[in-house]
Amino acid sequence: MDIRCSDGCLVKGWLFLPENIQPENYFSYCNGSRFFGTKECNYQFFAERFSQAGFAVLLFDYPNFGESSGENRGEVDPWQQVQAYRDGISFLETRAEIDKQIAIWGGNYSGGHAIIIVCAWIQESGAWSQ
Repeated sequence: MDIRCSDGCLVKGWLFLPENIQPENYFSYCNGSRFFGTKECNYQFFAERFSQAGFAVLLFDYPNFGESSGENRGEVDPWQQVQAYRDGISFLETRAEIDKQIAIWGGNYSGGHAIIIVCAWIQESGAWSQ
């Protein structure tokens, strides 16, 4: 999936959808990779399992990492990463097959992002941080 962020960056991600989509019966969640990891850093295994359990999952590379664009390759910009989460959520909200109950999951460094987002934008349905 290609997601155009509000700052112009192109974020690359994968969208995992449950086999039998019934939007009223599942949550969607959005997940960025760890501190400087990419979507291939084993989070795809979590995303697959969540999808099998009925969740729609957006997993993406942060700006400046992996397949996502960015002028300063390898630069960790926490506020740009938080905005990428927000833009990922906005992307999910535009999808007809996605229920608007969207939660955020983050592990390690991205767990802090999940907490910031759910505190600042309380319309999200929940957050998991590990």
